[in-house]
Amino acid sequence: MHRIAQIIQQAAWNSTTYFRKSPNADKCAPTIKQKIIDKRKLRKRWQNTRSWQDKAKLNKAANELKQLLNDQKQKFIQTYLESLKATEAREYSLWKATKRLQCPETPILPPRTEGREWAKSDTQKAKVQADHFANVFKPYNSELPEDEEGKCCMPLKLQAGWQPQSKNSNSLK
Repeated sequence: MHRIAQIIQQAAWNSTTYFRKSPNADKCAPTIKQKIIDKRKLRKRWQNTRSWQDKAKLNKAANELKQLLNDQKQKFIQTYLESLKATEAREYSLWKATKRLQCPETPILPPRTEGREWAKSDTQKAKVQADHFANVFKPYNSELPEDEEGKCCMPLKLQAGWQPQSKNSNSLK
């Protein structure tokens, strides 16, 4: 029995695809990290003082950071395009290879609770989903009396007055 469970588990692991981040996804240039730290310090200072000089410094730091991030993204796209090889899988097309770079990733937002807050934990999400299904899948309120409703919705064989046809040899000919 233990061996069967191992085989099933191994088959499930082999057939499941995992989305792995690229190894360079978490790496960031030290200059960009420093700009992020500086921008956060400037934002904290501006939030405390509300000075227009601090706001100007914050805006300048934010624009510099945007420019650095944009340059890094363009450099990544350039190296990606240069490393492409003309293969049959890509149908020898740069358009097909770079199509995914142009599409923005749309985030999948968690559901909202009745209090209009985001459901963060799995149990909260399950409860919101269960409540939604309970509200959506309610029985239809019919205006017919119960005895008539049963007759119109029941198959013919289950209704009270139905008699099966006799199957004798004469009726088959």
